[in-house]
Amino acid sequence: MGEELDTILQALSHPTRRCIVRVLGEKEEASYAELMQECGVNDSGTFAFHLRRLQGIVEKMGEGSYRLTGLGRRAYEVLLALMGEGRLSTREQGGWDGIVYGGSYELWLTGRHLDYAESKHARIVIRDVDKLVIASDVEPERFDKLVESIEDVDTIIAPRKLAPMLEAKARDYEEIRYYDGLEPPVRRGFLEKLAGIASWLQAPKRTVLLLEESVDPGDAEELRLEARGCAVKVQSSAGDKLVVRLYGRRGSKAQTVVSRKGGAVLVSCPEGVRDARLEIDVPPSWRPRLTIEAKAAAVKAHGLAVAGLEASCSASALSADVEIAPSSSQPVLKLIGKATSASVKARFEPWRGEALAEIDASASAVRLEASLPRGTAISLEPTRLDYSSAVKLVADGRTVRGALGYREEDGERRLRIRLSGSASAVKIVLNRAG
Repeated sequence: MGEELDTILQALSHPTRRCIVRVLGEKEEASYAELMQECGVNDSGTFAFHLRRLQGIVEKMGEGSYRLTGLGRRAYEVLLALMGEGRLSTREQGGWDGIVYGGSYELWLTGRHLDYAESKHARIVIRDVDKLVIASDVEPERFDKLVESIEDVDTIIAPRKLAPMLEAKARDYEEIRYYDGLEPPVRRGFLEKLAGIASWLQAPKRTVLLLEESVDPGDAEELRLEARGCAVKVQSSAGDKLVVRLYGRRGSKAQTVVSRKGGAVLVSCPEGVRDARLEIDVPPSWRPRLTIEAKAAAVKAHGLAVAGLEASCSASALSADVEIAPSSSQPVLKLIGKATSASVKARFEPWRGEALAEIDASASAVRLEASLPRGTAISLEPTRLDYSSAVKLVADGRTVRGALGYREEDGERRLRIRLSGSASAVKIVLNRAG
């Protein structure tokens, strides 16, 4: 799964490759010339280069045309999600064909969606969306004819001309905001979308307490979190036991979420609990190494004292504010992000020798703010870092030019920061105590 995700993210990291995936997703197949024309590329050599980079995503058919592979279809679904299209399925709805959009943070409904529904002689159903934005090119008559219902949506942003029909079709929504003019008041940048997804994942849902468990961490050296499709909040709290509370939608089946595995305490989000949310209270006397594995999840870890932090996040949001006691035996800080928004504040206690931090970011936005003891030398070491990434280093309030490869020679101790990844924005802010 990890290799497949890397292939998808690489495919979507350039606008020409995104265009090829989008066109083949919409048309099923197209010739070389058609793809060049659709994507507005005039140079055949440049286009051939991008087509080669889509190996495993796009395949050539015998007639000289191209189509998406099975992995390519998944890449197309990821692209739709980033564009605000949501998941799509077609199903029979009581005698008529329904095209269902939903299951996403943000969905944009445009005239193109209505064109597609009309061509299929179908009606549109929208459900389970946090933010629905309706474009101004959606005309009232076609909206009334082609949109069947809108259900379980928190915020709807729509042109005022749709007000009568929209309020008749929408059910179970939090608010409707109307706008005048051609453009809705919404930003659609990639980093803004990641930030929006982070807010969405961390927003409280209509949930109830399903289960509370406590465990004595004893001599365990690691707290391991497995978060898949849920929100997790970790904090320090008075007491001598680890306390875990599971929240979810009313009627969900409560399941045990805490276990011991070797020298680690494992806390995992249970399957089958809608809008699952975990709150974890860590006793202040316990200083474990915190390991996080997050997929389509939001994790917030604040006010903790840890031996180290390791986070592997995919399509997730991470916010951490921790105090770290470095160890030379393993990386003191390790962040792996794929389509992830991560913000980490770390206060380092004094240590001897070298400490290693690693950041591997693909299609992600990462910010690391570290407070270091006086006399700490730093070095920034790029390894397998693609040119498409932007890296900014601020040391003691000064922006460092030529940050990649930056190295300070003298110091009582050293923090080495290794960077790798592609198509990401990474900002590192280092402050040393005076």
